[in-house]
Amino acid sequence: MSDTPEKRRLRGLRWVAALSVLLLTALLVAPFLLTTQLVRLALWQVFPANSPSVGSAALSPSGTLVLHDLVLRDTGAFAQQPLVTVREVAAAFGWAALLSRQIHRLHAEDVTVYARSNGPSPLSLLALFFARSQAGPPAESTRSTLPLWIDTLSVQGMIHLEPVSGFGRAKADWPLALHMTMSGDRMDPSWQFRLAIGEAQQLPEKIPEQPSVAASESAPSTDAAFGLRVEVEIQPAAGGTRVVVHRLATRQATFTIEADTLRQYIAKLPPELQGRIEAPLARSARDRKKFAVVSRGGRFAATRYHVERTFDYLSELTLTLETGRTHQIRVHLAHLGHPVFGDPEYGGRRGPLLRLPPAHRARAALLLSDLDHQALHAERLEFRHPETGELMQFTCPVPPDFAAVLRALACGC
Repeated sequence: MSDTPEKRRLRGLRWVAALSVLLLTALLVAPFLLTTQLVRLALWQVFPANSPSVGSAALSPSGTLVLHDLVLRDTGAFAQQPLVTVREVAAAFGWAALLSRQIHRLHAEDVTVYARSNGPSPLSLLALFFARSQAGPPAESTRSTLPLWIDTLSVQGMIHLEPVSGFGRAKADWPLALHMTMSGDRMDPSWQFRLAIGEAQQLPEKIPEQPSVAASESAPSTDAAFGLRVEVEIQPAAGGTRVVVHRLATRQATFTIEADTLRQYIAKLPPELQGRIEAPLARSARDRKKFAVVSRGGRFAATRYHVERTFDYLSELTLTLETGRTHQIRVHLAHLGHPVFGDPEYGGRRGPLLRLPPAHRARAALLLSDLDHQALHAERLEFRHPETGELMQFTCPVPPDFAAVLRALACGC
């Protein structure tokens, strides 16, 4: 039987199909057979300055990647010395989610972070994991531009302290435990951290019934136990990042600082006594008569504040303008969720006041009935005379109705 062109064409198609199947199979199987080599290549892309190495890596079809004996090395004068070593790293993910750079769970076991007196800070490595672009979000979100997202990260290990010349000998190893979660917007997420270092188990888990301060009868030991427990949230904010410390406790020998206890026993201690607000301003897109904080464009604006007194539901602030934008103080404080009391345009007569308990809400309404303007007053004005260069200073006392509000708040009326 002759070999017709149709048969030759059919055989050719079969060979093409067979080669395509083999190629597809190779592509599917390669990540499982060459996992260690691919992981080493990826680590060099992420940590090029730290000469990373990994002993072995295994990938399962169920969506689990396990790395063994991961090493990131130091830089500079300590190059080739270990900076971070990890016995095992396990990552759990869904294959579809992995395409969008999302990992469900990442756990690192037996981690050792080497702290050296003259080396770069090991904590700077966190920036390699969670660095945020300073150029702003891209115009269009694609899978390649999405930031790495980790639902849950947990780290167990220790910080190894190398001796520092001229100081007393410290404990060589501090236990380390880190737990992190991510939430919020996919392109601009928030991070929640719980970190414990050293003898953190000796720190109080709850606020004690009564505060106590005790002095040791003997001199403190040079190798006194150190402990740190902190809960921090990193939130996106206009023009930057806001760091919120929910809990901070540290211990060195018999000295303990517990922020939650201080807030309970020192009446109405605010979480921030002073600070600086930096957020660009532009006309509101919803109401052209008003201004708003914007993430793009706008004019640079900065305000410094200091908390003078705190009351049941209000605080008295001293504010210093670094720039002089229209409605700057009102917009900056409203942006933080604390509008100027009595400000009808930016939430000072409704907004947060509506969420107060009924008794406080009634007292606020009574104060507002006697205050027909916002509780904002220019107490001092300074500038250089344009011709003589002399410093000109002017002061003006708080108006009577404003002063009456402060007196009522001070006495709890």
